[in-house]
Amino acid sequence: MDILDQRALALIPRWARWTVMGFLAAATLVSAGAALWLALTHGSDTLAVALLSIFKASAIGCALWFFFLMGQRAQSRHDLLRRTSAILAQDIPDSLNLYGIPDAIRTHGRVPAVDGKALAVTVDTQHAPGTVHARYIVKWPGMAGALELRVHLNVKVLSVVYVFPGTEPSQLDTALKGALSASANMDWKEEFRGLQSPAAGTGAGACTELWLRMKLSPDFLHEPTEQLFVTNDLAAMTRAIVTSWNRRPGTAAT
Repeated sequence: MDILDQRALALIPRWARWTVMGFLAAATLVSAGAALWLALTHGSDTLAVALLSIFKASAIGCALWFFFLMGQRAQSRHDLLRRTSAILAQDIPDSLNLYGIPDAIRTHGRVPAVDGKALAVTVDTQHAPGTVHARYIVKWPGMAGALELRVHLNVKVLSVVYVFPGTEPSQLDTALKGALSASANMDWKEEFRGLQSPAAGTGAGACTELWLRMKLSPDFLHEPTEQLFVTNDLAAMTRAIVTSWNRRPGTAAT
């Protein structure tokens, strides 16, 4: 079977694939039972031979179709992981960099330079291919400190954890009120906000975590336009959070 035939078969809807499997299995069982009944009752030999031929053909077809379904299942899983990895490792960092440039200094799509360097957000990504999560350390121009993002992406949900080191939840409530009210209109739902203590022996300080999630459409991983909308939405929300965070009292931008 050449690659075009394989792609054509892959386009068959799931319900149709399993319907074919059901017909083949039914034909196998019915022909086997009928042939056995004729043999036990000394019925027509010609009919028995015909039923045995149907049994062999349907059994072979059933086995081949089963292997095809299992192969498509494995390929679908591999494809989903590949698409997920591309979004986490490339699309989200690209959107974060894009939204790291203030609109007021964006000039006809070109990124202006400061001291010979492009003015954009610095994104440090930790992501292993074949996984569904990534960790980003984001540093915006003029941002006080750095913001950590932990992103988990599966077929149905995009989850984001913002980590604010050394921050009290009350400070977070005041600083992020505007940013989160805007994000609520973008289908982001807040799941948790609170102080997290570090694990013993890590040497890390306490931090406040903000957990948000967005439900994705079933076709998200197969629709580039939808992916672009969601990743840009995430970047815009992150930028709004950073802007609000840097405006909190007692903050000195670096």
